Amino acid sequence: METKLSADKCSRLKWRLGYDGCFAVDARGRSGGLALLWRAENQVDVLNYSDRHISAWIRDVDFPSKWLLARFYGELDVARRTEAWEFLESLKPDFQRAWCVLGDFNEILFSNEKRGGKPRREAQMVRFREVLEDCHLHDLGFKEDMFTWSNKHGDGTYTKERLDRVTTNPIWTSMFQDYGVEVLVARSSDHKPLLMKFRGKEEETRRGRNLFKYEEAEDEYNIKEVKEIQLRLGVLLEQENITWKQRAKRHWYKEGDMYTRYFHACATERKKKNTIKRVKGEDDVVRTDVAEIAGAFQSFFTKVYTSSDPSLEIIERCLENVEPRVLAEMNLQLDSVFTRTEVDEAIKQMGPLKSPRPDGFTTRKKGKVGSLALKLDMSKAYDRVECGGEIFCPKRGLRQGDPLSPYLFILCAEGLSSLINAAEKKGDIKGVSVRRGGTSINHLMFADDCILFCRAKVSEWKKIHELLQLYEAGSGQMLNKQKSSFFFSSNTRANEKKDIIQEAGGGVCGSYERYLGLPDLVGRSKVNTFRSIKERIWQKIHTKIT
Repeated sequence: METKLSADKCSRLKWRLGYDGCFAVDARGRSGGLALLWRAENQVDVLNYSDRHISAWIRDVDFPSKWLLARFYGELDVARRTEAWEFLESLKPDFQRAWCVLGDFNEILFSNEKRGGKPRREAQMVRFREVLEDCHLHDLGFKEDMFTWSNKHGDGTYTKERLDRVTTNPIWTSMFQDYGVEVLVARSSDHKPLLMKFRGKEEETRRGRNLFKYEEAEDEYNIKEVKEIQLRLGVLLEQENITWKQRAKRHWYKEGDMYTRYFHACATERKKKNTIKRVKGEDDVVRTDVAEIAGAFQSFFTKVYTSSDPSLEIIERCLENVEPRVLAEMNLQLDSVFTRTEVDEAIKQMGPLKSPRPDGFTTRKKGKVGSLALKLDMSKAYDRVECGGEIFCPKRGLRQGDPLSPYLFILCAEGLSSLINAAEKKGDIKGVSVRRGGTSINHLMFADDCILFCRAKVSEWKKIHELLQLYEAGSGQMLNKQKSSFFFSSNTRANEKKDIIQEAGGGVCGSYERYLGLPDLVGRSKVNTFRSIKERIWQKIHTKIT
């Protein structure tokens, strides 16, 4: 990100941050500015620089091989972005040199790296991906929050993007291991800082002290609260500055600065593939010892597979509205021995390239009352099914992968289905219709996934919530509110939408949501909707090549 500081101020800032060396590029007025800071144990030789980059050779005392670091700042003006990409390509070293490029590229790689605002033009993202390919660079990914920038708006124009990233070439990744990038929390900037940790293959892992960590889940609904917290945090830090100024006397005034890293989170090293190095238990305590990790797993799954012992009364309330679907005559026919002729007829009736499914679903866009769709997420759905009996060793849970398990789960979910249908018959809720006078639909189910439909009214949500609580008590299922999401029709009133979200504690489903790899919502532009598939293929190919 931009420092927005002069070189002299950056040089003074290094003492406050605990660094020994500094090379900075002056800001242009209230924008721009770059800085590279390092400690005495690192040898840094600046190769070249401009108002948009700093390239330097880095050599660590514990790792003799040097590598090239490029601190890059992308062009904000889209019309001039081609020049920036050509300039980045000109910085590429010999193929045998390890190279790392990091900074604010002012561009995203894929459409899912932006939420809110107008969709990014495909040509811009394609050009950025082509530049990384030409430079043999690949993205190191991220930990914690994906988005590094937001416009801080508190209304429908709220937008956040992943503009900052760390990229490396294959030579660099072969030199180091346990590398990872974490998105930290910004005190006041609209960009979040990145923390990259890595170590050479010959080094031992260094243990550092744990720092205070502040988690920021920012969106258009809590941006006002986040800003207030940041403001209060700034006041507290300023009070701390004053205290230290009084203790440090004149030396602080000479070397000190307003900026601080006290509340920047400390990233943990990224886990090795297929290796569990640490685990956080239900008590939020992180365990690194092998025996403690095993104990945490044992404690967690013991609790998951222990029955909640629902009462017979609650179970009967869940099932009181279930109607018999298989009559005696039907059961006799199902139990009869099937013939080869019946199998041949059944197979020939199937379309060779077809699968029965709904061809689409539209919500009501006109009228005084809007429509609401609720996508449910059940926590450990199969593991929490109450089964009981002496056949099963666990008190509850269904074996995933067993062909019988989905059918057993569907039998359990039939209780929820009957509760919802009964509520609509009583007039407590009302489903939605694809067309005027058409069949009303109040829920759709596919295995452990469920979408509920009703009118966008707080009263109907409360009734659905009441039914879900009854179903949870009787079946052992548990609704994950944080992962459940809402979708409102365009004619939903803003106050109703806000009240339902606050009452439920869930999030609003956006165009970025996915189910089985495909978008939940399909708009008019099929290119924008399904281009994520092409992007994922590019990622797979690019990962293999690099």
